[in-house]
Amino acid sequence: MLKKVIGAKGIFLLAGVIMMVSLSGCGNDQTEQETGHTPVTLTDKEKTFLAQICNELDDFNSGTTMDETFWRDFLFHSYTGASSENAATEQVYREDLGFEETVVKVSLQEAQERVKLVFGVDLPDFTPSFEDMEKGQTAFYYKDGYYYIGVSGLPDYQYTFSECTADKENNTNTIVKYTIDFMGESNVGTVTLSISPENNANGFVICSKKTEFVK
Repeated sequence: MLKKVIGAKGIFLLAGVIMMVSLSGCGNDQTEQETGHTPVTLTDKEKTFLAQICNELDDFNSGTTMDETFWRDFLFHSYTGASSENAATEQVYREDLGFEETVVKVSLQEAQERVKLVFGVDLPDFTPSFEDMEKGQTAFYYKDGYYYIGVSGLPDYQYTFSECTADKENNTNTIVKYTIDFMGESNVGTVTLSISPENNANGFVICSKKTEFVK
């Protein structure tokens, strides 16, 4: 009888511990969400990384075809806003534009590493030439081991971390949400990211992104 009582008491204590863990919220300085047996932990650094991704990555999901357009858009948005202070830039004469365009010079290795970090997949063979560009487009081409990406501005959206919850569609993933501010207006929309645990510098990869604006 005594063994049965102790066994039952142990079960209740264990249940209490599990409940305390499951009710732990997403803190301001560090976010931890249990996803199966592998936790995804977001520090302030990773929250900042995801906020940047919100501005650079087009919406996508498991049904999105990662074709040349997808990779061109991703790499372009990742580097077009870089300044000469933190990236190598050059001047390239554009006959179609009639002036020299400032371009960011990104090595193939750097581009491959960024793709692997964000998506957990390898960048396919993607080497568009200078001659393939449409007349008047902002530069995006590949030459001798480097991508050359024209400098331009991105929309001035501000993204603020909102919350993280379990992904109901995939219990190994975590949903991370950001609110959008724009031109002095707060909460004009929401970005929802689904991330999955990964053994990389961030501890996760991005599985989907969805942007919704308030109508």
